[in-house]
Amino acid sequence: MTTAPICPACDTAARLTDGAEIYPHRPDLADKPIWACTICEDTYVGCHPGTETPLGFPADAGLREARMLLHRNRIDPLWKGAPDCGAYRPESDAARKQIQRAARARVYRFLANRMGLTEEACHTGMFTVEQCREAYAALNRVTYLDVRKWAQVGDRPAKPKKERKAKAPTPLPEPTEAERGAAAIAAVVLRAALSDPSLMGEASTAFLDFGSPRRGAVLRTWAGLPGFSLMSGAYHHDLLPGWQYSMDEVAAEMIPDLEALAERGERPTQATSQGVAA
Repeated sequence: MTTAPICPACDTAARLTDGAEIYPHRPDLADKPIWACTICEDTYVGCHPGTETPLGFPADAGLREARMLLHRNRIDPLWKGAPDCGAYRPESDAARKQIQRAARARVYRFLANRMGLTEEACHTGMFTVEQCREAYAALNRVTYLDVRKWAQVGDRPAKPKKERKAKAPTPLPEPTEAERGAAAIAAVVLRAALSDPSLMGEASTAFLDFGSPRRGAVLRTWAGLPGFSLMSGAYHHDLLPGWQYSMDEVAAEMIPDLEALAERGERPTQATSQGVAA
């Protein structure tokens, strides 16, 4: 049974109604379930498609407007424009949508980090007017490339100042022809394996001991995908040192990065032999 959402204005549980009551002039919405506050006038919230699960907390007209503006002017342009940010070359509408799905989740993780919220709580349907303003400011002048960089390197604390200037990390050399050729093959093979998992080949698992049980990690590799591995919940490729990817990002990020390395000799970021440069 679905739990009724609580109205943030009066702390009262909402009641379940439908679009016929809320939108009397929209017969196309008549059957849609909607949670309405029993005390506050014109305060309601819709449901996830096909369910009676609320999309957050009930909102009055002012809060609904604030949430809508946040989506329209800040959140949606970031993830919807991700395929055109210059980091990808989608070859089909399906590829664009896949990039956008990964980008949308990434934008919300970025916003949660900036607002000090958990990912579960970072949902515009749960925001107050004050939180909408905070989110609006947090995303001001942010581009999707900023979000993408944050997703890869995170918020690294500044290193303490030393009396002597720290030695700069050694940059990786320009990719060789052999490395670019290997990247081209890896991109093709990996794309094929995503369509047909049997092409991944036999899986192997090894435990990496980092000196203590708590610092160990399980490494998983596949015979049909040389250089491709899974460790600590993230996917890696030997040709892309310093980078890690989620499952959704393998297709949306890793393969395009391999293709860029193969075709243009471009690494995905300023990676170094000691990891990704901040």
